[in-house]
Amino acid sequence: MLSTLRIATRQSVACRASSAFTFQAVRAASTWANVPQGPPHGLTKGRIGCDSRSNNATAGITEAFKADSFEKKINLGVGAYRDDKGKPYVLPSVRSAEEKVIASRLNKEYAGITGVPEFTKAAVQLAYGADSPVLDRIAVTQSISGTGALRIGAAFLQRFYPGDKKIYIPTPSWANHKAVFSDAGLSVEQYRYYDKKTIGLDFEGMIADIKNAPKGSIFLFHACAHNPTGVDPTQEQWKEISNAVKQQGHYAFFDMAYQGFASGDTDKDAFALRHFVKEGHNVSLCQSFAKNMGLYGERVGSFSIVAESPEEKKRIDSQIKILVRPMYSNPPIHGARIASEILNNPTLYKQWLGEVKEMADRIITMRALLKENLEKLGSKHDWSHITSQIGMFAYTGLDAEAMDKLAKEHSVYATKDGRISVAGITSDNVGRLAEAIYAVKAHAQPLEVSPDLAHPALHLLVHPSNLAHPPLLLAHRRRRRRRRRHLPPSLTTTITVAIITIIPTGGDGDPVIPELRLAHADAVEEPHARAREVAAVVEEGGARLARVDGGHGVGAERAGGERPPAGVERRQLGPQRRRRAGPGAP
Repeated sequence: MLSTLRIATRQSVACRASSAFTFQAVRAASTWANVPQGPPHGLTKGRIGCDSRSNNATAGITEAFKADSFEKKINLGVGAYRDDKGKPYVLPSVRSAEEKVIASRLNKEYAGITGVPEFTKAAVQLAYGADSPVLDRIAVTQSISGTGALRIGAAFLQRFYPGDKKIYIPTPSWANHKAVFSDAGLSVEQYRYYDKKTIGLDFEGMIADIKNAPKGSIFLFHACAHNPTGVDPTQEQWKEISNAVKQQGHYAFFDMAYQGFASGDTDKDAFALRHFVKEGHNVSLCQSFAKNMGLYGERVGSFSIVAESPEEKKRIDSQIKILVRPMYSNPPIHGARIASEILNNPTLYKQWLGEVKEMADRIITMRALLKENLEKLGSKHDWSHITSQIGMFAYTGLDAEAMDKLAKEHSVYATKDGRISVAGITSDNVGRLAEAIYAVKAHAQPLEVSPDLAHPALHLLVHPSNLAHPPLLLAHRRRRRRRRRHLPPSLTTTITVAIITIIPTGGDGDPVIPELRLAHADAVEEPHARAREVAAVVEEGGARLARVDGGHGVGAERAGGERPPAGVERRQLGPQRRRRAGPGAP
């Protein structure tokens, strides 16, 4: 009997253990096991026209900036205004408006689905003009800043636009545009906008793409201060764009995140939008008050549509409410009340306009100083695009490699597409920034060389060298592997040289350049000297380089082993470890 009970007990225990194991095994197979790891900081594949980063890519830049211990590091990746000390800035008008809002002791009840009505009414007046004849037929809703406005607009287009559910955005465009429209169910195409060769607007390409797109297509336009390039069409070009859009029956969708912040004039920055409306386009508009009021974290914005009639406006209003209700129900109120107080109080409004102009003027001044400093360094590159662009961001024209060098070698942090936030430039750091850009730009461009290689076994390598320093010529024997030592990125020149004869010579296998003639030198000036020790001869005519010592150094002497002529000296170009110099060096 006892053995039977023992057996039954053991079986029961084994059964429970088996059940527990089965339960644990089931739990181990997580419901979300199929969710892949996303790239860090919101990086996404397939960003149109840029470096495959989403709007959160600046998080990685900020982290790298914080980890850098260099005292004079510069962060040009943050898309927020900074004062001339590099500090976050709260507008005095915003502080005053917030004090009034708090003092009024308003309740914290929900706003309506379309937000704070005093704010939305003032927002459309700011954008379209207080005397605009279309104000009575504009459907508007408060949004969660510019991104929320874009999402509402995209959802409305996807649900109700009668044409193809496809939107054309400029190349490049703000990183989040593609993600917002795609997630709302629209397909996204691109049209030409930025010309890398001119670092300006590809206007002909833009017009051609507008005309060649299927009739009735949706086109996204940045109303002012194009992000990320800072390149805007002129007013005359906007008129041509409007005509092309009208001729093809396209629909214009505007994103206006920088009204007033671009030029310092809210009316001037609204020209494109107002001209399109004047020409009969029933446009859509996304507004943000993050930049021009500094209300970044308050998430204040609006989305509006110009209807054909007041009756059509009512129908659009009703459908916008249906879209918003399941999306976020109703928007936050505090930031909207601050913006409303500024826009509806004549004294605060006037003060705010002055502060917006001050911010815009500081940006414009920093652009001018950066260009001026680059030119003072002796750069022959055309930097006029720095001042012709507008708004918070500037496209430098630097490639990803140069941007990496800015970060790694100069502690200047920005996105790899060459975009910099001009708001991060200050009176204190603009000089060092110019030096860093000058250095990496110089390093990225090889010298113009016209060598006459008399011996096919030799290959002439000409590396950039500091202006004011002779070019370093490295003769390399192709049939024998030798390490090429590159000069630091702070070196450049525009020297053209001609080699009279080159012959290989003996003993230790190092090649010899018996004669070097300086054919032409241009813009030889003294910037920063940072390189390995170099000695060279630049005397016209009979000067000779007796040896190029594997990139370690250059010994200079005349035929027969004479010392270099007067005026030719060894130069210590920087703090790097001294290396062995070639024969003839002191």
